[in-house]
Amino acid sequence: MKLFALALSLAFVVLMASSSRVDAEVISFSFTGDVTSVDADLLGTFSTSDTINGSVSFESTTIDSFGGDPTVGRYSNLLNLQFQVGGYSSNTSGGGMIQVQNAISLDEYLINHQSFSGLTVNGAAPTVFNIGLVDTSAMAFTTDTLPLVPPTLGSFDSFTNLIRFENNGGKDVRFDLTSFELSTPAVPEPSSIVLLGIGVAGLLIRNRRRYSK
Repeated sequence: MKLFALALSLAFVVLMASSSRVDAEVISFSFTGDVTSVDADLLGTFSTSDTINGSVSFESTTIDSFGGDPTVGRYSNLLNLQFQVGGYSSNTSGGGMIQVQNAISLDEYLINHQSFSGLTVNGAAPTVFNIGLVDTSAMAFTTDTLPLVPPTLGSFDSFTNLIRFENNGGKDVRFDLTSFELSTPAVPEPSSIVLLGIGVAGLLIRNRRRYSK
């Protein structure tokens, strides 16, 4: 019983330590896709045979900066946005936003960054990165709360995914997403830690009884 009590005490200590940690967690979504169209001025750097892969990171406790509207949540200042298309890559910290719309007429999930870093292409400077998912049946969301898991691509029927460059007008690389997944490592829940402690205690007691016979 002493071993059991010791294991329970250890589990309790770990539980208290876990409960006292800062609630904010870094959430990361990864995505992949296929380039579907390229403006003529961007050909050579990009082509429709390219694929795109990248990730976006944000804090789980990011506050809705558009809180006056119960149908639109706007969560500003992404921690990081990075992507690669063919040989072109970008890695930007800060800025940008995630927007969640839960309206009567449609639902929308938007990742938008209007100052991401990257090289110019044929004199055109990078200005906008956008992942836009629209559900015209308005069934994708039930609130405008920031999702901590990626929305299911199959829940949407309209898409505006693009990388825009500016030089006397916008020039776009457009793409379709093929995957949108949670890439943040799973963090054990405190209850799981307690169960683990009890399980270890049970094994110790069983082994002690076995060797004492």
